[in-house]
Amino acid sequence: MSEKLENKKKQFDYIQGQLSSDSSNVEVKKKEYEGLQRGIEGQIKELKEWFAARMKDIELKERQIEERMKKLDSKEKQFEGQLEEVESIRKKYESKLNEILFKEKQVEAQLKELEVKMMQHEASVKSFREQKQEVANYTDNQSSTDEGSFRLFSSEPNDTDILDVLRSSSDPAKVILDIMKDPMDSHDKKGDQAMAIDDSHIFLLEQLMKISPDIESHVREESMELALNMKANMRLSTDNSLVVLSFLMILSIYKLVSSFDEDEVLKLFEIVAHHKPSIELFRMIGFADKISDFVENLIKNEQYIEAVGFICAYDLAEKNRAADLFREHVNKAKLTCESSCKEPTSKSSKIRAAKQEITSLKTVLQCISENNKKCEELVKEIQDRILEVEKLKRMIIMASIKKNLQYLL
Repeated sequence: MSEKLENKKKQFDYIQGQLSSDSSNVEVKKKEYEGLQRGIEGQIKELKEWFAARMKDIELKERQIEERMKKLDSKEKQFEGQLEEVESIRKKYESKLNEILFKEKQVEAQLKELEVKMMQHEASVKSFREQKQEVANYTDNQSSTDEGSFRLFSSEPNDTDILDVLRSSSDPAKVILDIMKDPMDSHDKKGDQAMAIDDSHIFLLEQLMKISPDIESHVREESMELALNMKANMRLSTDNSLVVLSFLMILSIYKLVSSFDEDEVLKLFEIVAHHKPSIELFRMIGFADKISDFVENLIKNEQYIEAVGFICAYDLAEKNRAADLFREHVNKAKLTCESSCKEPTSKSSKIRAAKQEITSLKTVLQCISENNKKCEELVKEIQDRILEVEKLKRMIIMASIKKNLQYLL
């Protein structure tokens, strides 16, 4: 019995020992767990602090973004207001620009109309009235018979009026010579001023050529003196081909051609070839046999329109070249205009270049019409080019106007 109890006690002691050992292990585990828990809590605390700091940064940035958004909204509204104001100003000045362009077209049309009217009436009214007075002044010094034959012109003089006065004069060659001497005398008094020869003087010389008057010896001597003075002073009038033309007409009318160098006289025709009277004058002076060489010189000098005029008037074999010469003239006018427009010149210079090309192209059309040349394809090209240059001219004008308007904004 006691032995069993002893065994039971041993078992109990063993179990108690095991429990103590397990309890010690649990305590160790507990301490390990507590240490681990403290470590985790420390990390959690650090994470919370980091997260709190990040949240503060985010909140600060959100406030900054909100402030920037408010500023952007304010600037956007301000910009929209400015855009509306600019749009209003743009519409206002666009309206003014359209009004200016419309008025410009009206003025341009009126100027063209006025220019045509001036070309039609200036020579037949203003210039003739002046010549009427000059002739009337001269007739005051004529004999009583002459005074009776000279009549004052009508208020609207014409070719017949002038011819009637000249035919009724006892010495029409002297009448016209005295009129022609007037600009020469004015030239001498003014020193180096260019001679004032205009269309009215050319017209009077043309009328005198029609009646082929007899030239008295003393009148011829006076005309020779005038011709020599004109030749000596012609260099001062290089920009006025009418001076050269009047000189050549005086040589023909007053029979002075043989007194001057033939080659020099022939060379002068290149200067006046664009004037219609020069074509018949060339024949009257006696140069008809030199026409082919003269035309070739005109072509070499790129005077294509003038060359065609002489070719057609003298019915030369070169008349088949007319279309090619017209095209050469058109191309030359185009290159001149384009060159001027590409250069850094003023707007007015570019507009002037465009107008010059248009005038040049219209001269070709007129020449084609006058000489009955069939150049349908070329005519169409010229008409299209005129429209193109007109558009270019309007664009230059519009750009200039817009630039000027910018200073008002």
